[in-house]
Amino acid sequence: MGTTTVSLLLIGGALGIGFHSYYLLTEALYPAIQSLPTGPLQGVLQTAAQASESIISHAAQGHGHQHTLDPNAAWFAAISVVPKEYLYRITIRVADDENSSVLKANAIHHRSDAWSSLVALIAILGSWAIPGLPLDPIGGERRFGKP
Repeated sequence: MGTTTVSLLLIGGALGIGFHSYYLLTEALYPAIQSLPTGPLQGVLQTAAQASESIISHAAQGHGHQHTLDPNAAWFAAISVVPKEYLYRITIRVADDENSSVLKANAIHHRSDAWSSLVALIAILGSWAIPGLPLDPIGGERRFGKP
């Protein structure tokens, strides 16, 4: 029962982050969509971008986006990669010794946290170094608040 509850919460969170990242990506790529030659591809991409914009803006009224990233945010992502990988290695060793599927799942969660921190680090530094690239929405980082 606990695994099912946690799984449903993670799926819900992943869907929310996915929709948010999709919106940020379409927002970043919208100028490129506009410059495409008129045709079916441009029509489909424009419709997808407008649909995501209307869904997100309706669901998140009062939600603003800050379009410049502070490179100091990278410290938090960088500092968390090594401890999370270390937690994975310790937990997987104990899980194997105890033959525990719950501990094994927890270890895999630590590893996924380490990888997501690495992705966030790359997205933050990449967006800071090359502001025109939409690395932030591709990396899936969520930013709330007004600039």
